[in-house]
Amino acid sequence: MSVSYKPLWPSGCPWVRDMVLASRCMEGQITMARKAVLLVEDTPVPELVSVSALEGAGYEVEVARDAETGLQRARDVHWAAAVVDIRLPPRPGRSAVKLEGLRVIRGLKTDPATLRIPVLATSEVPDPKLEDACRAAGADDFLPRDPLDPVALVERVRALTRGRRNR
Repeated sequence: MSVSYKPLWPSGCPWVRDMVLASRCMEGQITMARKAVLLVEDTPVPELVSVSALEGAGYEVEVARDAETGLQRARDVHWAAAVVDIRLPPRPGRSAVKLEGLRVIRGLKTDPATLRIPVLATSEVPDPKLEDACRAAGADDFLPRDPLDPVALVERVRALTRGRRNR
């Protein structure tokens, strides 16, 4: 059985692309400045797809797998954008998965150190009420991921980071 492989990014293998860009950078042909994106995601497959797509588009990506880590890392680095999954593991002492991503968004938008970070909220549930809740919490954009479209993810992050300074 033959399996067809279609890359998530239009330019092919990101390692080859990065090697070509790095060699051109070392030769002084281009300057290479990558924007940093914080990905707050606890599910392995969306994490892998998101990281692959964003890194393939030239972003540096760091993953936080829970709300607390996401909020802490947001304060530690100058991020060009944050991509936040709405359904994250609950805080210690809670049993069910809650919409902890909304708490992350509210935390980012109320902390003076992080309020200027553009936030893209994501959810596997394409619900207009959930999108409204994300925007009310302070999200700049919302991307339903049923399934996650890596091209749409990169386009949305590019739109949010356009004109922002690198870290």
